Amino acid sequence: MPGIYFEGALWEGTLIFALVFSLLNASLGQVIKKMGCLLQVLTLGLFGLFVNAWLIQLSAKLIGGMHVESLGQAVFLGLIISLSLAIFAQDEEE
Repeated sequence: MPGIYFEGALWEGTLIFALVFSLLNASLGQVIKKMGCLLQVLTLGLFGLFVNAWLIQLSAKLIGGMHVESLGQAVFLGLIISLSLAIFAQDEEE
């Protein structure tokens, strides 16, 4: 994906990013989303997308080997993550 790149081994960087992002999203992300419940309703879910983008940028800064060039790239990656989670969550309900 243009604008997002890893230093070193790609598979190792993506695995570390996935672990850090998952931990941040499960802890800090849920707190922020619950506190911003009204914003979530008013923006029709876009607030959650920007929380994910912020968590992506925070994860990139914490692991150090990942670079996200702009907020737009982080929002796009957050959209991809949100869509894939929605697809997998739908499969579990069936």
